[in-house]
Amino acid sequence: MLQFVQCPVCYVENKRPLYDSVENFICHHCSHEWNQQEVTALAYENIQKLRLSVSSFDAGEDIYELDFVQSSIHFKRPFNQPSIDTHGILSEKELKRIRKRLIQLDVLNWSDEYIMEHVLDGTMWSLQIDTPFERIEKHGHQEFPKQWDSFVQCLENIRRNASI
Repeated sequence: MLQFVQCPVCYVENKRPLYDSVENFICHHCSHEWNQQEVTALAYENIQKLRLSVSSFDAGEDIYELDFVQSSIHFKRPFNQPSIDTHGILSEKELKRIRKRLIQLDVLNWSDEYIMEHVLDGTMWSLQIDTPFERIEKHGHQEFPKQWDSFVQCLENIRRNASI
């Protein structure tokens, strides 16, 4: 479950259960009350940038960069011949849809690390998510979150449909 310690109204870093429930919170500073659903929505609303790098020995590297502040996507495949480097613009409607999809895929709650022990080859990946408060990093080597294929397909669909 997401642990959000900042009030969504005054951003003071404290919370306490409301009515002894872990689903509801109240701010010590401004008395704003909020629930876990609001916490989740705000956490995804605070994503400013998302960067995924996927690489393997035989396929090279794919890099997807979503910038929610600049409303853009940048895709690079630098080691291909010829290399690929494309940029696209995203509408507010598309950004909303993307955030909703990220919530469905539960990306912020993925484990920090997915590693298959004793494997020297295979696919390596890293995911960086920047918010105003922190940089969240997740990575893996030949292991993936259960939503992995849907996540990569989502990024690929965004890349293909972006206005270039």
